Amino acid sequence: MWCLGRFLPLIIGSHMPEDDEKWCLFLTLLEIVDIIFAEVTTIDKAAYLRDLITAHHSRFVQLYPNCSIIPKMHYIVHYPRTMIRLVGNVIGFVCTSFFFIQKNF
Repeated sequence: MWCLGRFLPLIIGSHMPEDDEKWCLFLTLLEIVDIIFAEVTTIDKAAYLRDLITAHHSRFVQLYPNCSIIPKMHYIVHYPRTMIRLVGNVIGFVCTSFFFIQKNF
């Protein structure tokens, strides 16, 4: 899914209208994922991440009123605060951290 998410904008992005709200929501999600999985981060990025997550969740509720926010979506609300406390990334706290450890060998 991560590979699909990363490459989908390259594959079909030029065919999507710029004002499509659902596509913009997807791009916001990709930006959130990029910040969360960044190897280096700053306190400013954590604050920006907090704003992105808030905007994403608010927009999600508006665009999909019959869907609820799932626990995975709720958990990322806590990432910016954790990033500020650690003054660093949260790669070690997500289930894909094994992937990041393995790619360095």
